[in-house]
Amino acid sequence: MPFIRVTVSDPDLAPARRNALAQGLTDLAVSVLGKSAARTTVLVNPVPAEHYYVAGHPVREATGAHVEVSITAGTNNADEKARFIAGAYALLRETLGTLPPIAGVALYELHPESYGYNGITQFDHYRRAPRPAEAVGRPGGSGRSRPAPPASTARLPHLTGPGNAPRPPPRTDTIECLDECHTARKRSIRTYTHLSRTVVSSAPVASPSLANRNISGWSAGRSGDEPATDVRGRPENVGLTAEGEWAVDVTADTQQDGTSMPGTHPSRRAARGLATAVAAGAVLTAFATATPAEASTAAASVGGSQVTCTSQRPGLAGRLSQDIADALRGRHGASALALYDRSTKTSCAYRADAAFDSASVVKVTIVGALLRQAAEEHRRLTPREVKLTTAMITKSDNASTNALWHQVGAARVRHFLALAGMRDTVPGPKGYWGRTRITAADQLKLLRLLTSDNSVLDRDARAYALRLMTRVIPGQRWGAPAGAPSTTTVHVKNGWLPRETNGWRVHSLGVFTGGGHDYGMAVLSHGNRTMDDGVATVEAAARAVNHDLNLPTAS
Repeated sequence: MPFIRVTVSDPDLAPARRNALAQGLTDLAVSVLGKSAARTTVLVNPVPAEHYYVAGHPVREATGAHVEVSITAGTNNADEKARFIAGAYALLRETLGTLPPIAGVALYELHPESYGYNGITQFDHYRRAPRPAEAVGRPGGSGRSRPAPPASTARLPHLTGPGNAPRPPPRTDTIECLDECHTARKRSIRTYTHLSRTVVSSAPVASPSLANRNISGWSAGRSGDEPATDVRGRPENVGLTAEGEWAVDVTADTQQDGTSMPGTHPSRRAARGLATAVAAGAVLTAFATATPAEASTAAASVGGSQVTCTSQRPGLAGRLSQDIADALRGRHGASALALYDRSTKTSCAYRADAAFDSASVVKVTIVGALLRQAAEEHRRLTPREVKLTTAMITKSDNASTNALWHQVGAARVRHFLALAGMRDTVPGPKGYWGRTRITAADQLKLLRLLTSDNSVLDRDARAYALRLMTRVIPGQRWGAPAGAPSTTTVHVKNGWLPRETNGWRVHSLGVFTGGGHDYGMAVLSHGNRTMDDGVATVEAAARAVNHDLNLPTAS
């Protein structure tokens, strides 16, 4: 819903020129920014020339002009905004003739909860809207199909591709004001591209487990937030400023909350939280390792696939496979699951090798790749890298993700994937990290890597990554933590992304340590009609896992 104000230093501006400006700016909003013409408002504001100053002097020999556009924060990426600015300036020159040395175009990005129309905020408009049409491309772009440029803009080369073909549709990754932007009792989605953010929201939550999700700041989807509860571990505000940002003393080796940065000794608190996982001392292994002869295996069907579990605890394999199958059976869309439990030597897999678009769960991989890069360069993370990784994981900030994705680079990401044995993970094309192809099996390898001694990530690096995952904002702590016992420390990262094909992708990664717990799970889904449908699917499976793995053993 853009509001466009164009101020012109000509009180006698001819109606034809006013109409040309209004129509041209509306066309640009539609063709470049992907906005709806029906919801685009243009105010042409002629002012006396003596009221328009440039360099401290009234404009007299030219027609001064300035364009201001209000849009929802994060709904357009840097390239789209640059194209709009260039197109608007060209329109001013074409319509008004000679311009002064400075003629500005400004795009103001407003938080979706502070901007709206017809008495409803943009956040609520997004939340109530049906699934966006497909948008192919870089995370952080708007999640809508874009119409071809109107005929009136086809003559402007910067608005079209080669041969005046319409420019490609915009890109989107997450709905994170939901993986990635909003506030209380709402799950939002936020998406960022380069320096811009995109916000989309999910439908209202219905079940108690989905209620009170609050997304602070803007994070995947400012993402949906869920308040901390007795099963969420430590209070979420520890180590955060009032603005929800992590406080980092750039002159010290530790964050404000006491967690060591990579390359330094971990704090006692971090060491305690990870003691169980580190004590396991297991080297990184592939998902499908051979199981002891005494382990039992059981399977249950879901559609045409099998949930297969193996466990050394008597009866657990059969119970888990059946309960997971019951949780997933009859749900819309497709899902996949992989889990390990070192305490009971249990593993389960359901379509674990099926490929999905990653959405924001790939951010854990990006952190891993950066930590590996820093280790190979024999250095600590810089204060900037600490700030970016913190925002990327704890708030699922897409702008931070874009910066780190481009800094680390595809080659180093692939290098890390090879070291981690994640051979079925394929980085997204041309920087579209949200389109990375992942499997549940590979995501579980990553979780194993973060919770065991290995040669890929050292103790400090693992502690840092896991610590970030414990600090995910409350509104984004849904999914894998559903039903987890209060005695465990929960490390989580979620992702969500709507596209025309395969509907909503909704994923959740979870690691559970402390209090005698040492297990992890990856639950992926797509084809969901709404984000809430996807969350419900993921949480149903997670609840079954958390319940069965934490049943008391028979005496």
